[in-house]
Amino acid sequence: YKNEKQGFADKIKFDYLNQASWSIADSLNVVMGQGQQAYTPLQMASYMSIFANDGYRYKASLVDKVMSSDGSTVLYENDAKGDRIELKNYKNLQYIREGLHMAAKDGADRLVFEKLPVDVGVKTGTAQVSGKNPVTEEDYGNHAWMIAFAPYDNPQIAVSAVITQGEASSNVGPMMRDIIAEALKLRPKDKKTIDTNKNSYDVDSELSE
Repeated sequence: YKNEKQGFADKIKFDYLNQASWSIADSLNVVMGQGQQAYTPLQMASYMSIFANDGYRYKASLVDKVMSSDGSTVLYENDAKGDRIELKNYKNLQYIREGLHMAAKDGADRLVFEKLPVDVGVKTGTAQVSGKNPVTEEDYGNHAWMIAFAPYDNPQIAVSAVITQGEASSNVGPMMRDIIAEALKLRPKDKKTIDTNKNSYDVDSELSE
């Protein structure tokens, strides 16, 4: 964000990890999802929300508003207004959104997300981890990542989920599906059939209004 001081994490990442200058090699690494990357789940959810919001980036906050002790006065209210990122062609955002939608409809996790009555956009990821576990002396397992937004046609939420050393990102799919269902108030038709039947969730009236 403009006029904000550089955070400690950013200072370490760009000033001390041989990333003080950006080269074409860095761009290629980012495109392939490789290279030295270090992001929090909150940062990744914010990143996904940009595609859901047609390029608008909102500053994340845990506080909606602060009231006086008697509840009569609003002492602070969070301003959720966002700024649109600068792009040469904003139409490219739609192409990315369509790709995220295809990942949920036709990708490896399609059988997981087809159980939802709403379409979603997802991106899977496997973060490689170097080194060995000092206790087992075995290689560390990869971190399993997934980010998503939903519903696809009228985005309301962006979600990020990670399983430390969860190996394949497909392991995150069921958890991501259930988080989306809970956030959008999608209720299981029958808990015994959630994992086997298509369209196992009902849409609450609040979401369909």
